[in-house]
Amino acid sequence: MNRNETINILPSQTSEVEVKTEQKKGATIYTVSYKEGQLFDRTNYPNTVLFHREIKNGETKEVWIELPVLNEQLNFKYTDNEFTAIAEGKMEFVKDAYMPNYSILEKNGEIISESYNGALLHQQNINKGLYVDFQGCLRKMSNSETGKQYDLCAACDPANHGEISAVKKALQEGKAELLVGSTEYMFGHWWCCEGCQKAMADAGVTHVVISKKWTQQFLDISI
Repeated sequence: MNRNETINILPSQTSEVEVKTEQKKGATIYTVSYKEGQLFDRTNYPNTVLFHREIKNGETKEVWIELPVLNEQLNFKYTDNEFTAIAEGKMEFVKDAYMPNYSILEKNGEIISESYNGALLHQQNINKGLYVDFQGCLRKMSNSETGKQYDLCAACDPANHGEISAVKKALQEGKAELLVGSTEYMFGHWWCCEGCQKAMADAGVTHVVISKKWTQQFLDISI
């Protein structure tokens, strides 16, 4: 276990509920175990999204991920389907060396818009020999927390994020009405920053689906 990964047992409301917390790559992950008849009270665990649940021999095991920010207008879910598979297949087009991800906006089974992290600055920095050990990113070299200190690196600016780019593209193409009640699918990151969440919510996007497969591998989640 490296210095960025810690495991603690948190106090539970009953002896039947055990909550283990892990911190990995900026994410706080809760693994909860409880017996039949018990319930995990999330009052003290804000901004959490269910990642996995299984019931075996009368015992429930859940894994929850705490997002750094959570817009109440958006419903987040970790899973994989045909649209996350499409996003995965298009990762080759992503131009961001530090945090590549691909975003798709869908409604009623039809793709409305799609985009990706398009900033070239990270790769340009690498080509110049700058911050090479940190994927060309000054934020990463500075060990910035996820979702913070975007001012250190122009390439990390939310304006270059795939989620916002997909929304802007749809609006430019006159698809504002289609965005209302639509779903955002993302492959390549485990959460959306505050700016991206606001842009999606303001446009009427209601659901965000993040690849469970990618997230499990990136955050090394045991299920």
